[in-house]
Amino acid sequence: MGEQGFDFRINPVFLLVVFLFILGGQLNKILICFTLVFLHESVHLLVAYFLGFEPLAVELFPFGGMAEYGGLISMSPVKEILIALAGPLFNLAFALLIYYLINLRLLAESKILLDLFRYNIIIGTFNLLPALPLDGGRVLRAWLVKMKGFPEGTVLALKIARVFALLLALLSIILLVKSISGIWVLLLSFFIYGATFKEDKQKIYLFLRYLSSRRDSIAEIDQQAIHWQVISSDFRVKDLIKKILPGKFNMFYVLNDSGQQLGLITEMDLIDHYFIGENEKLLVKEIM
Repeated sequence: MGEQGFDFRINPVFLLVVFLFILGGQLNKILICFTLVFLHESVHLLVAYFLGFEPLAVELFPFGGMAEYGGLISMSPVKEILIALAGPLFNLAFALLIYYLINLRLLAESKILLDLFRYNIIIGTFNLLPALPLDGGRVLRAWLVKMKGFPEGTVLALKIARVFALLLALLSIILLVKSISGIWVLLLSFFIYGATFKEDKQKIYLFLRYLSSRRDSIAEIDQQAIHWQVISSDFRVKDLIKKILPGKFNMFYVLNDSGQQLGLITEMDLIDHYFIGENEKLLVKEIM
């Protein structure tokens, strides 16, 4: 597992939920949920490992878990999507297997098997919701990052997650008014909304790591597709740096006010000047 070792954590709120389930005489259900969530996160780590990323930790939350692995920042959007989808697809495939084994009479129908089927469906579909930090939200962010770059894609994914959380809160209130149990939906909305603030606080740090990883990886490139963009020479370096897209080497045609080409700038030129820490208003034409 590397020098860092592997860390397994259980969130204190998760322990509170376990305690409440035990008090309600539902120990079997919480054990099934615990096992399925752990397997779900383990599948994330296993796929990440086969794609070349080091498993670092798993933390279990009341509504699921979170797997951590080295190299996330330098990961291509395609690989991040594959890793994010691995967990939910495992749960849905597990549920489908149970369904067919019961229908083919290879397994006798029982309460435990029905609970396994039900909770796999719940965990799998729940994690596909397009809201960070859920797996569906990570798929959405990876796609947005591929289209819009790391900062803008992350910010948009967080906005979508917050809107989604507010809609879930509204749904839970409607369910409660109609005397339908909606308390878990309400808690889920709080969980998603609160988690977005943690992601928001980390985005600047993650962006700097992302830029640093791109600069370090350039020397290892044998061949890579180029992404061309046309920009004005009056663009600020700090704004243009946000338009670097992952998965390709970024090149910029620089035009003056008359539309004449002044030259070319690579993403490495931008990253180097960005890390030098020159003034915030530094323009592209000043570094050519």
